[in-house]
Amino acid sequence: MIDGVSTLLSANSTSRTAENKSYLSMEDFYALLVAQLSNQDINNTVDNTEFISQMAQFSMIQAISDLSQQSQAAYSVSLIGKAANLLVEDDLGNQKTVIGVVQGVNLENGKASVVINGNSYPMSSVREVYDASLLGGEE
Repeated sequence: MIDGVSTLLSANSTSRTAENKSYLSMEDFYALLVAQLSNQDINNTVDNTEFISQMAQFSMIQAISDLSQQSQAAYSVSLIGKAANLLVEDDLGNQKTVIGVVQGVNLENGKASVVINGNSYPMSSVREVYDASLLGGEE
């Protein structure tokens, strides 16, 4: 039983890595559910309400994750036209500060990034946001 589930998890983990995912999808949950059902001990079966409870919990976590991504996207769009102070890392690993007006937003693979001076930066690098007029005409 454990070997079958371990093999399944290992295969799904490899596919998630290839897709650059770090979370369990609903497909992963269903695959685990099928593996658990097909490998359970017939003398000690799992209660169906337990499966329904697990599915409801997983659905709730998925919904919260989706809401979080949508919230970050909405927040990033609200930054357009505002000045931002970012802390970014260059190719050599040195940290530098970028200051400028947010010209746009890129939304790719559920992640938002801001565009300043034609360059795209992840939202996680934004350290400060303020009114663009405080830049002194650099708009």
